[in-house]
Amino acid sequence: MPGMSGLDLQEQLRASGQPIPTILTTAYAEEHVRAQAQKARVVCCPAKPFVAEELLECLGIALRPHADGTL
Repeated sequence: MPGMSGLDLQEQLRASGQPIPTILTTAYAEEHVRAQAQKARVVCCPAKPFVAEELLECLGIALRPHADGTL
């Protein structure tokens, strides 16, 4: 996305009152990226390349009630 990262988009959605469960795939497996994603309440953050089972697990988590951290 030109000019915006996935984490930036996640933060905008949360700030707008539209929090949705978000899965962020990343090419950067560094721990600080994962920590930043967790702070932004990203549900799951698999590193690329990921296996299908990992993505399916993330989808299962995202589809659970209140997966976005809201009550």
